Amino acid sequence: IVPRLQDAESLIEDLVFFRKDHGGPALIFPQWEILPYDEIPPHPEIVRDRVTCLFSLLRGDHVVVVSPVKALMQKVLPPLTLRSSTLSLARGEEVDREALVDFLQKGGYTSVRVVEERGDFSLRGAIIDISSPLYEEPLRLEFDADRIDSIRRFDIETQRSLPEGNMEEVLLLPAKDHPNDLSDRPLVPLFDYL
Repeated sequence: IVPRLQDAESLIEDLVFFRKDHGGPALIFPQWEILPYDEIPPHPEIVRDRVTCLFSLLRGDHVVVVSPVKALMQKVLPPLTLRSSTLSLARGEEVDREALVDFLQKGGYTSVRVVEERGDFSLRGAIIDISSPLYEEPLRLEFDADRIDSIRRFDIETQRSLPEGNMEEVLLLPAKDHPNDLSDRPLVPLFDYL
């Protein structure tokens, strides 16, 4: 636990340097850079870092988490809610596309024409593009009727599939670390993941 985000970033750099040959990764759990009553959503990269950190802790990965005090004061989804908000997909699997779109919308993803940032998804005929927090590049799911024919990573700038971007299975995480409707799911501190 460090006082400010700058201190967390500096400590992460030191940890990465000194731990490069030992153990798991060092992750930062950043605070939102907005006030709780602001209408502006948090930056997608901050949400990505928070969700990825929570999921790593949920899986029991051996990670070091560095967090500013302000981030610890901002509550998150309970571990059971996060676990139930993940979806595993595999090539060749039969998937109800409407249920998949419903999952994405409930998980905080935004429907857009072209995927440009984290948390976006796009429907184009037999193709669904998704920018999930767990992966560096967005994912392109190509369907043959209700069966997933291929899963590929693609370049966000060119919108073209990467040459070695084929994947057999993916895990979709929610695009937010807090629900849209706070009334039915009480939030918890990060310590509930430890």
